[in-house]
Amino acid sequence: MRTQSVAMLGLVVICLASASPSKADTIFTNLGPGQSFNPNGGWVIGDCCSEGPGQVFAFPFIPTQTATFTDATLALQRISGPSPLNVEIQTSSGGMPDAILDTLTQTMDLSPIPSLVDFTCSTCGVLNAGTLYFLVAQQTNPLNVASWGFSNSQIDTAFFNENGSATGPWTPNTGPISAYELHGVAIAPEPPSALLLASGLIALLAVGYKRFV
Repeated sequence: MRTQSVAMLGLVVICLASASPSKADTIFTNLGPGQSFNPNGGWVIGDCCSEGPGQVFAFPFIPTQTATFTDATLALQRISGPSPLNVEIQTSSGGMPDAILDTLTQTMDLSPIPSLVDFTCSTCGVLNAGTLYFLVAQQTNPLNVASWGFSNSQIDTAFFNENGSATGPWTPNTGPISAYELHGVAIAPEPPSALLLASGLIALLAVGYKRFV
């Protein structure tokens, strides 16, 4: 009977491990409490300046955990034009944006009121914890204009260009960082506490079995 108990408890542990559902975690955010941001200002994406057909911005982030990237949420406002934004995850080289890693798809139209807009990708790559990446936004039509709202407080060095290119050349800009949040499915999540508890029970039961054989 004791042997059967040990076997059954082991089966429970295996079931607990295999039944843990994958879910998207927040791997970076500069949004405030309740996903808040500054609705009173932001960087222009699109037709902005006299030097070129469209302004593009690249903002830095470092994931808090290694994860398969799933989606992003950006604080955006439509100023003119209906075209969706092109948004990419880019690697870094020398602290600057480098190669496109993931391309995202806008899931809803931009509103004339500052609001959070979701972007998803169908074939997402793995983002490594502690590694610098960039989130880049570009107008599909460089004559259209959107505002990417500021975070409540983050100041950092971002990069921009005014020639409508998602791949530079880039000019550094130290100042307010626009607001966004990134999600992904962790590659190696912490083991559930129930699994650890069940493992401990197996060990105790096994010791008791040996003692009374």
